[in-house]
Amino acid sequence: MASELEPALRFLEELERHHEPTLAAIRSHPFVTSVAGGNAHLEDLRRFSIAEYWYMRGGVKHFAVSIVNSPDLETQRFFHERLSGELEYLSRFRPFMEALGLTDSEMEQQSPPSEALNAVNYLFRLSVEGELLRRRWPGIWSGGFSRIHARRCGKGCPNITGYLGRR
Repeated sequence: MASELEPALRFLEELERHHEPTLAAIRSHPFVTSVAGGNAHLEDLRRFSIAEYWYMRGGVKHFAVSIVNSPDLETQRFFHERLSGELEYLSRFRPFMEALGLTDSEMEQQSPPSEALNAVNYLFRLSVEGELLRRRWPGIWSGGFSRIHARRCGKGCPNITGYLGRR
């Protein structure tokens, strides 16, 4: 299995090297540095939370549609695992929302931010047309992105509820 992933992992590492200036800009963005520094404004965190919620909801729908559009059982299992992960992430995100005073019903009443909709629309396009990409780069879909993301994020985010409790 590891040898099957090597070309995809090399591709992702090259992609990461190529986009290092963009990644550096993200890491130095004022919102990211304010969260890391523990001094983000609550309204900024609320806006982020609303956008993230709608992006995750779109991800849930993307993976569900991808299961339906999958050509075989193996691909359906792959997208089912991703759907389960997205639902788990959404449940782990709830304490963050609640710490900001937001509930699911309040989120549903919010208009999705255009940035979140742009990403969700792209995911839906992949849901319908993504089989071509999956056949071209199967290793990317089967774990390469997760490895890169895990390395970038380290062991996870600090306990945001504790952070908000200090404010």
